[in-house]
Amino acid sequence: MKRWTRIGWLAYRVAALAFIGFSVFPLLYALATSFKQGPELLMPTLWSANPTTANYVQVFADQPFALNLLNSALVASSDASRTVPVAIALISTAGGFELTWGRIMAASVIVTLPLVALVVACQRLIVSGLSAGAVKG
Repeated sequence: MKRWTRIGWLAYRVAALAFIGFSVFPLLYALATSFKQGPELLMPTLWSANPTTANYVQVFADQPFALNLLNSALVASSDASRTVPVAIALISTAGGFELTWGRIMAASVIVTLPLVALVVACQRLIVSGLSAGAVKG
């Protein structure tokens, strides 16, 4: 039994290293490519012969980075940009740490009913569009 445990740990570590390698390599390649410029971008080498930060200087000089960051922070923090599941979660846990399943289900039904009504109203159009795309020939 102890032999299988060691093999299991070895397999786990090999799988973890493979996963880390496969997930880190694209990030490393993107970072290395960002230091290349011009025709050197098309070369198949991983590292640049003469790395430069001109791309970063150009991005920060041409773009109003601080203004874009502020705009993103303002849009993301507004109530209008919340998705339905996040809004339902905030409504249902407003009283503390308990989950009020009645509120969660009521909000889910209220959100779902207009979509169901739209699908029922446009059912013939949906079916005709699906069958029109399946014409063989």
